[in-house]
Amino acid sequence: MRLPRPVLALALAALLAGAFWRCGSARCFVAGTDRLDQLTLQLDGGCCGFHSQPTNELPDDSCKVIGGSLTYSLFYGEHDCVAWAADCLAEMGEEARPAVPALIEALRNGPNNYDTGDGVIPTRDKIARALGATRDPRAVEPLLEALAHPEPMEAGLGAVGYASTEPQGQPAFLEALGALGPAAAPAVDAILTHFRLPVENYRDERIVRSAASALGSIGDARVIPVLIEALEDPSRAGFAGNALADFGPAAAEALPKLIELIEADPDGEHN
Repeated sequence: MRLPRPVLALALAALLAGAFWRCGSARCFVAGTDRLDQLTLQLDGGCCGFHSQPTNELPDDSCKVIGGSLTYSLFYGEHDCVAWAADCLAEMGEEARPAVPALIEALRNGPNNYDTGDGVIPTRDKIARALGATRDPRAVEPLLEALAHPEPMEAGLGAVGYASTEPQGQPAFLEALGALGPAAAPAVDAILTHFRLPVENYRDERIVRSAASALGSIGDARVIPVLIEALEDPSRAGFAGNALADFGPAAAEALPKLIELIEADPDGEHN
């Protein structure tokens, strides 16, 4: 059905208004501006100056400059642009620490993961992973908040009625805490709670796997007995074994049980 001209005009005006709000003179890509400042601006809903999608020239997921054109602001929504900024900041690692306050604000109040109907844009997951990549202790508290209050992802028109209503993001928050290393020691109790969740489906398995990985990366020796005990549970034994391996000699007491498991199943996941 052909839309009347007034309807088309209003739709175009709305698109342009949104684009100019995002690409106003104070919120757009400016040649010569510090890269970190530009990414922080994009993370906060400013003009798209960077993306992380593979291209013919650069087929990897590295950060690429796109110049903040009006075209990108019209055709790529906030979820994409914020996710790309988070990817770029994650690639910078500890060099992105000045952006930690902006990343925390985006985690708390920015766009959520988004189901388009054709796929998911994991915006909030990427924000969390960027925080982890900074290895900044300031990230611990907001990541714990997010872990304690996960939300269902948002749904686009194509996913209405089909998108999951289950809380999302726990694996990303757990992985981000693990990436912080020993700085995330205050999060160990919360991570253990997720490691102990019953494993009833693939979603539960992802959470338990991510929790185990985080415990191994943080390296707090207090969890070694818990991980050894988990070797008796087939639903989490493999994840516990991998985490214990991260402790190296500190987890030597786990060797007899690990050897027993390997001998009982030489082709299994403990090998």
